Amino acid sequence: MLVVLTERGYVVQDGDTDRYGLTTKLFEVANNTPLINRLTAVAGPIMRRLTHSINQSAHLGIASDDAILIIGQVDPPGNMRMGVRLGARVNFWRASTGRVILAFSEEETLKEFFVKIALPDGMNEGRLREEFGEIRARGHEITDSFTARGIVNIAAPVIDHTGNAVAGLTVPHLERYDDPISFQTCAAELIDAANAISSALGGPNVPRFEDTNPK
Repeated sequence: MLVVLTERGYVVQDGDTDRYGLTTKLFEVANNTPLINRLTAVAGPIMRRLTHSINQSAHLGIASDDAILIIGQVDPPGNMRMGVRLGARVNFWRASTGRVILAFSEEETLKEFFVKIALPDGMNEGRLREEFGEIRARGHEITDSFTARGIVNIAAPVIDHTGNAVAGLTVPHLERYDDPISFQTCAAELIDAANAISSALGGPNVPRFEDTNPK
């Protein structure tokens, strides 16, 4: 199997260590699917406008087997950034992108993920279901990063015509000294951007940030 994967370009062997590693071909194959093509085509311009407006990185992820696959990543124009590598696979339960996707998924889909993906230590299904319910009612998630201290994730679902989330849009917010753009502005614009992508896919919108966080 390893020989065949190598011959077909999915795996490459390091000449110095003899260790094998994945190439980018799997991501390229996935990128040829209609869903990803449509998502990236629609989301690209919207994400670029978002990152330039709020001076923060943004990434778009979808469910791929037992992980979140990052299919879109846009950096801000400034010198400081906090981003996730394009093509990276991220732990489903420890990614806000995955959490907003599951919060806006059908019950059968949710059950399937609880069966096939083991929960990390300290997490249980009951508590996660409560959190997903809160995310669905609010329409977005704002929480401390699960992987980096000092980063706050702002995430919202991308919903298609079926009413279910097909992706999640996330800004890993990096606080800067004397930043003229407020956190509230970043959250509001992220949610508006996710809604714009959803609308382009024929899906409904979640509540705007101002509607769920009145001043």
